[in-house]
Amino acid sequence: MDWTQSFTRYASDPFSGWPEDRPLQARKLAESLGRYAAARSMQPGAAISAVIASARERSARPAPTLFLINCGSSGSHWVEAMLAALGGVHACGEVYLPPGIDPGGFETQDRVAFLDALHQLHMEHPAPVEPSEVLINSAHSWGPHDAMGASAIAVLLVRDPIDVVASRTFRKPRLRRYLTPDASDSEYLDRNIAYVEKFYRSALRRKPPHVVRYEDFTSQPVETLGRLATLLSRTPDRERLDEIARTYSAAGQQDSGRRLSNVFQGSRGTADPELRQTLAMRLAGIRSDLGYG
Repeated sequence: MDWTQSFTRYASDPFSGWPEDRPLQARKLAESLGRYAAARSMQPGAAISAVIASARERSARPAPTLFLINCGSSGSHWVEAMLAALGGVHACGEVYLPPGIDPGGFETQDRVAFLDALHQLHMEHPAPVEPSEVLINSAHSWGPHDAMGASAIAVLLVRDPIDVVASRTFRKPRLRRYLTPDASDSEYLDRNIAYVEKFYRSALRRKPPHVVRYEDFTSQPVETLGRLATLLSRTPDRERLDEIARTYSAAGQQDSGRRLSNVFQGSRGTADPELRQTLAMRLAGIRSDLGYG
């Protein structure tokens, strides 16, 4: 089976690629296909064919795909939205390879085309994609990056592990219901500490060539956004970068009344000092390795 047949089968029936107890990504792709088809006034089958044709053209001269790899609760969708505002860049959210499909068996160009088509179907704002334009994947996994090969740009997005654990544990009840609905509070906290430490340890062993901090986007957004734009061969002037940073900030979105990204706009309240002290002790090693110690 060539890549177009494999892709058509998966896109037409996403649930065929995922186990019954892991329907989230299949459901997301089905919704994305419907959104893409509606945005371009196509039937789903025609939308799949259009994506395949675009991916085939793009794979002949692969444009870079940016993998904004993170462990969640790190501001990745906010960063994606700001990068997409540069123009010629498309946010795709979290795109994962289904365990039922292994593109590794394809020739390199076909593998790149398969993944490019998959990213295109996940675009948050469906539109025709030019050969030189960049797609962004903010998955919490290196799998899609590794399969993409030489056209992949990896950027590790990190955030203070204390804040990541606190966010996952206390601010995301839907995630908790999905992952461990029967866990006690302490069990769920332990699970998140173990997950965050394992993720960062594995990422650091890879010695990623580009590392960016969430905190840099809050303290010096123009400079940090500019560095990522340069990686994507975009050269916006400082005035444009400043405009994007202001528009997409929590305060900017509140003032405009426009929900442009999922950056947290509510009141964070005062963190429990005792809890933060406990987390600081338990996460001391990985925080130090990430430069937060």
